[in-house]
Amino acid sequence: MRPLRVVILDNVPAHAEEIQKILPKLFKPLGYQVSSFLAITPNQAEEKILEDNCHVVFSDLVFGKTFALGLDYIKAIKEKFPDVFVIACSGESPPIASMTQQAPHVCDLYVSKDPLLNESSEVWQQFQEAFKSRFQIATNLRAVIPNAIRETLVDHPDRNAALDDRDIGALVRQCLWSGPNDDSLFLPDRAELSKLGGGRSGSLVVTVKLSVDGEKLEFIPVVLKISPIERARAEHANFQRYVKLILPYPWRIDVIGYGETRHWGAIAYSYAFGQQSEYESLTEVLQRGDGKTYTAVVNDIFATGKIWYNDKYRHTTPALSRFYFNKYFSPEYRRQACQRGFAAYMTKLGVDPSTNEIVIDGTSYPSPERALFRRFRRPGSATICHGDLNGNNVVVTKKGRAITFIDFQDTGRGHVFEDFVALESSARLYFKTAATAKLSLSDIIKAELKLNRARLTTAPASSKSTLPYADLVLPIRFKAKSAFRIVDKIEYFYALAAFHYRLMRLRDLDNSQMTRAAGCMFAALRMLDELKALDS
Repeated sequence: MRPLRVVILDNVPAHAEEIQKILPKLFKPLGYQVSSFLAITPNQAEEKILEDNCHVVFSDLVFGKTFALGLDYIKAIKEKFPDVFVIACSGESPPIASMTQQAPHVCDLYVSKDPLLNESSEVWQQFQEAFKSRFQIATNLRAVIPNAIRETLVDHPDRNAALDDRDIGALVRQCLWSGPNDDSLFLPDRAELSKLGGGRSGSLVVTVKLSVDGEKLEFIPVVLKISPIERARAEHANFQRYVKLILPYPWRIDVIGYGETRHWGAIAYSYAFGQQSEYESLTEVLQRGDGKTYTAVVNDIFATGKIWYNDKYRHTTPALSRFYFNKYFSPEYRRQACQRGFAAYMTKLGVDPSTNEIVIDGTSYPSPERALFRRFRRPGSATICHGDLNGNNVVVTKKGRAITFIDFQDTGRGHVFEDFVALESSARLYFKTAATAKLSLSDIIKAELKLNRARLTTAPASSKSTLPYADLVLPIRFKAKSAFRIVDKIEYFYALAAFHYRLMRLRDLDNSQMTRAAGCMFAALRMLDELKALDS
């Protein structure tokens, strides 16, 4: 039997006790063993939800003489605990107008009180069928949460929205709901969470290992990604719209489930390749210096007309700078973090970061803030793309080189070059970083400028650059130009500058990586200036 913890909210204790008596019998045919708690005020009900991880609220609708107060109570509960299933119960049916005014925070199920208490077989059957079809919480699943997860700070626009054990447990139980199944052997009752590393999405990503106490049955592990609710909703919608029916296997993972609490949303994904093959991220390929595999993967991803990167889906976006500002630098605290990171890095080099022109070893370059957000006023080109195609989000088998994408939070209509730029940036950040440790920022800028001025009329041969990643970057640019032949290269340079300015806020880059990123940014800004793409 699955546990079901129920709060009965009624300001008349005798009425609450009547409901309490029938609940075990009402829910037993559905496979639930009920534990119930009485509350006479919404505050008491909320306390019970928090203290006892309750799954269901059974609420009267008439508090005083009208339905309005009862509906207000339900609205308050559903706003704070949208994952809790609320059953409204009343001796009279509430008017449709009152219910509509409270939407979308009305009850999940309504039942008439008198026939319920009189054990009307028709009403009980209707109630049980409705509850069985609508209630989707794995109440038997206990989440085991280590301190490493509790101590993880997850980025949320609302600084008061802390991710706690109740949120995590509720999200796990929603995401891993497997249907109204009475076969206890195949109902996992333990979900052991462990933190997964990698990525900079600002989300909490964990592995969930499922088991049944006393049984040796092995379930497949699941990847659970917890994000602020709007980001989680966007990612779930993006998967349905741009991934599920477009990306072929094995290029994508599967969504196993989805859940929400007040501030947080979670998506449960399958593991890459069903965890049946050994694999690694493309970042790991770069870190071990395997440029051959990296280039082969890039060629597969950006094969002309394959997957999303197709010119027939291209359309114009009115302001390219607005697109990248919203994507990388909004809300304002993200932009401020970039400003602080950039200022700290330049100050460390003895360069004044506050001037309109940044002077490095006697050469002036446009200030990234002014160039990107005030001096660039051109439209851009958009298409369907992954939206965050860095090396951490591309997974490759160690044998056979099969590819899978992960993390679809930004998938959809984006700039035609943003995936190309993100992937070349991974090569810049992770490929043989020690090889440029002794190069100055000025050295990196000069070498990047040579790459920017390279002619890409044919597939590039060896560049003979001082930058070890040069021969990984140029083929990506050739693929970009081949896929979108009529799009101005100015857009590529703008994307390069914006993406690498965004990296200035990261604190986990070493000096060599930061110098590479800054060098690429300044070289791209110089190209925008030379091509007269920046207003004075």
